[in-house]
Amino acid sequence: MSVEVGVLIDDDLYLRVKEAATEDGISVSVLVEQALIHHLGSRIDGEAKSFADSTWGIIPADRQTVEAVLREPSNLDV
Repeated sequence: MSVEVGVLIDDDLYLRVKEAATEDGISVSVLVEQALIHHLGSRIDGEAKSFADSTWGIIPADRQTVEAVLREPSNLDV
């Protein structure tokens, strides 16, 4: 079951979302849904956790995911 939700976002942000969805070959709705799932999945008891922790080490290899992992501070950095 799906629910229709209306939101107001900045024009520039919408253009970026639309461009990213087009590049990924998906609809804006699917991109927003994926982003919300990712955001909610990256929280434990209301607190944010790392992307790798939120995926139990199973990380899909799409471009956006790889870029998100590369932007995270590494536990291996000394």
